[in-house]
Amino acid sequence: MSNVKKVLDEIAYVEADPIFVIFLLYLHNLISTKIVDFCDKDWFREHSMKIKEKIKEEKGKEWKSEWRVIKKESLDPRRKMKLIKGLFKIEPIALPKNRPAKISLWLAISDLRDYFIYITGKPNMRLIKKILVNIANLKWGKNTSIKSEWSKKKKWLENNYHSYQPPIEDVIKFYDYNRKKIINIMKTSTPFYDYINNEK
Repeated sequence: MSNVKKVLDEIAYVEADPIFVIFLLYLHNLISTKIVDFCDKDWFREHSMKIKEKIKEEKGKEWKSEWRVIKKESLDPRRKMKLIKGLFKIEPIALPKNRPAKISLWLAISDLRDYFIYITGKPNMRLIKKILVNIANLKWGKNTSIKSEWSKKKKWLENNYHSYQPPIEDVIKFYDYNRKKIINIMKTSTPFYDYINNEK
């Protein structure tokens, strides 16, 4: 029996839904993601040239200094920006400095904890570590306690969590309402936004 099958069986043993657990990993971009540019390069080049020409018309001989400022402070950061594109969410790689490192991971752990508490009354941190290592294929040191690492991030998440993700009860409602669609999306690796557009 594979490690993944063992973990899925363990999730089912505590009367949790293995598919919902996998959905949470997709939702927080821990699996099946790719890095994409913030915007199309050809479009961005054309867009930049239009801005440059407009500045030339408006500023005349003084256009260069203003163009340098706009290019440095606005255009260059957008040109360099990368996005993480998953099945259910697209988010920038560059995150505010006041956030903990690997914010998606800790938001996923928070949701997994809340889900297991909701279902079993316990956070099941050891099971969460098995899920992250065996299903999401994340590296986690054998001697590194997920519980101790969580305690370092807990306060920040408690103060800021709802700014990034709704309560687990709302996530469960969304999943229950869209369960068939979500399963098809994960089976076909079709992003949610493309899947919905194809339904129209």
